[in-house]
Amino acid sequence: MHLSIYLSIYLSIYLSIIRMDDALEVCHQQTPSIFKLAHLSYSHPSMLIASDNIISSATEYSKIWYFDNATLGGSIEAVVADLRRVVPALSQFGFEINSSKSEIINLNYSADDFESAIRDIRLILEDIKITPKEELHILGSPVFPMAIREWWKQAKLPLSFGGLGLRSAVDLALPAYLSLLSSSRELIDEILSGSSQCFSGSSFEQACSVWAQELLSIPLDTSKQKRWDKIK
Repeated sequence: MHLSIYLSIYLSIYLSIIRMDDALEVCHQQTPSIFKLAHLSYSHPSMLIASDNIISSATEYSKIWYFDNATLGGSIEAVVADLRRVVPALSQFGFEINSSKSEIINLNYSADDFESAIRDIRLILEDIKITPKEELHILGSPVFPMAIREWWKQAKLPLSFGGLGLRSAVDLALPAYLSLLSSSRELIDEILSGSSQCFSGSSFEQACSVWAQELLSIPLDTSKQKRWDKIK
C-alpha cells in the first residue's frame, strides 16, 4: 500500500496577465510533445466577452488566465518537495497561496508520521487546515464510503426536502403499500363481497402499527402515497 496525503492549495490572486510568447517558449523547451497543441490554442489573439462588450487581447501574445486552486498528492516527501517548487514558481506570475483556505488530508499515514508531515508543511504554509478524510470532497462529491453514506441519506430525500429524489425502495415500501391498500379498499370489498380481511385486524392495521412505531402520524387521506411520503 502506498502511503499518501492529499493537499489542496488555494490562491489569493486569481487573475494574471501572461505573455503567451514567453509561455509558448517555455512549453517548447519543457514539454515539446504538446507544443503544437499549445501553439494552435494560444498563438493568436483571444476575445474576452463581457456582457455586450468584446475585448481583444492587448497584444497578439497576451491573455488573461484564471487560476483558482491546485492539488498535490503522494508521499509526504514528494508533496513537500513539490510544494517547495510550486510556491516560488507561482510567485513569478504574481500568485500567492492562501494558506488559511488550503487544506491537507491524511489518506493512510499513521498519526505520528502525519504529525511530522504537518510540521514540515506548516513551515511553508503556516495556517493550512487539517480536513478529516471522511469530509474530503472533489468537485462537490464525497470520495470515501463514510461520506458517501451521509450524502446518500440527503440524496434519498424528496426534492421538496432538499434531496435529489433518488428514493430507496426500502423507504418507499411501507407508504406505497399503505396507500395502495387504502385506495383499493372499495374495489377489494366489491370483488370479495365484503369478506376481505385486509382492513379488519389484519394487513392494513398491522402496517399502520409499524408506521406508528416510527413515531409517524397517520395522514388524513390514506389513499394517496404523497400524503404518507410527506410524513416519511
